[in-house]
Amino acid sequence: MTDPTNTYKLLWIEQDTMIVKCMDDLAKGAIFRFSKVQLGEPIDDGTVPISFTTDLLDNPSDIDFKKSTTADEFDNYLGSLVTNIVMNALNMANEDAEYKMSAEGTSKNDENSVTDTK
Repeated sequence: MTDPTNTYKLLWIEQDTMIVKCMDDLAKGAIFRFSKVQLGEPIDDGTVPISFTTDLLDNPSDIDFKKSTTADEFDNYLGSLVTNIVMNALNMANEDAEYKMSAEGTSKNDENSVTDTK
């Protein structure tokens, strides 16, 4: 299976919908809309299920994604692609929150800091 990291271009994202252009050999420029993207409850093994619907908006290479030889591989690819995008967004949001907390903590510490002049 192709790793979707850096093999797509995120064209649009809002709430539970995103439009993605695939840039690798497997999809060759196809544009998909992923909607109703939702994370499920964590499973005992630490994984989190993700659900979504997919619409093919453009298929410039005229690939038959329903062929039995590529269908399973492509379904796995789409799942990995959506998971990759969601995880990157969550990581960025987490880093942003940590940065804001750090910046807030720094400013409070600076205001209340004591300097030893001995």
